[in-house]
Amino acid sequence: FGVALLCSGFAAAGALVSPNGHDIATRVVVDYGDLDLARPEAAETLYRRIASAARRACDEPRPGDLPQLRRYQACYQIAMTQAVNKVNAQTLTALHRARTQRSTPG
Repeated sequence: FGVALLCSGFAAAGALVSPNGHDIATRVVVDYGDLDLARPEAAETLYRRIASAARRACDEPRPGDLPQLRRYQACYQIAMTQAVNKVNAQTLTALHRARTQRSTPG
């Protein structure tokens, strides 16, 4: 998957694979310039924004489409992790670690 990310007040997440199997980079930009990431509630807000962007960029699968579900899950996990790493804020990283230890994408 090609996941494209931007930061410095913006985070971006996502990628998808076309029906013919070729990678298509998709970028969804998330603004977080309005958030003080030292505050846990701000990190939670940004995490929700990144998750929403990852869902859009990774092309949520139709019910019952198991191959697409697997691609989506991999894309979502990669997009979330890369966006969190790119932002590089302790509160956001801690939140991501806590969520990924006990939950699934979407």
